[in-house]
Amino acid sequence: MRKHIRKYFIAGVLIILPVGITLFFLRFLMKISAGNIVGIITKYWDNSHPILAWGISLVIFILFIYGLGIFATHIIGRRLIAFGEKIIMWVPFLKTIYGVSKQVVSAFIDPNRVTYKSVVLVDFPQLGVRMIGFITGKIEDTRGQNCYNVFVPTTPNPTSGFLFIVRSDEIQHTNLSVEDGMKMIISGGIVSPSTLCEDR
Repeated sequence: MRKHIRKYFIAGVLIILPVGITLFFLRFLMKISAGNIVGIITKYWDNSHPILAWGISLVIFILFIYGLGIFATHIIGRRLIAFGEKIIMWVPFLKTIYGVSKQVVSAFIDPNRVTYKSVVLVDFPQLGVRMIGFITGKIEDTRGQNCYNVFVPTTPNPTSGFLFIVRSDEIQHTNLSVEDGMKMIISGGIVSPSTLCEDR
């Protein structure tokens, strides 16, 4: 009876916990984004319904993000953003937080924008011990052999790591997407597929 209760209780926790964390995260995002606009709307529109106020706030926030995206892709916007990032990178603590946040968000929202091309396995620090790496390009060594530039990130901070130049016959290609590979790195292997298959 105890095993029966424990089994189904844990199953229920495994279902509700991710949902709860997701809802908490969404609520947090709504509060710091559209939630600030709700206060302004209700201040100047006393008879507004709460749902209507939230709806208007959400539309305004989406338009703001869209406009910010247009600004960021414009030449002036790119220069201003680059200047702002340089200032942030001068501050040690902010540099780490901003760098990690930007890398993680880029990898999860749009993995194709990240310069990582595919996920591979390399032997490091010794033969038989494999680490996850990301191919960033191709190069020829001094002997004219085809090699790959492989970035091997550290866990759980994927913005630091090692750059290896590895011969093409010394790496193992996988069928993992860049997003799945990044999930394994950030979670320390907690979030990982049951098998790693070679990409043929």
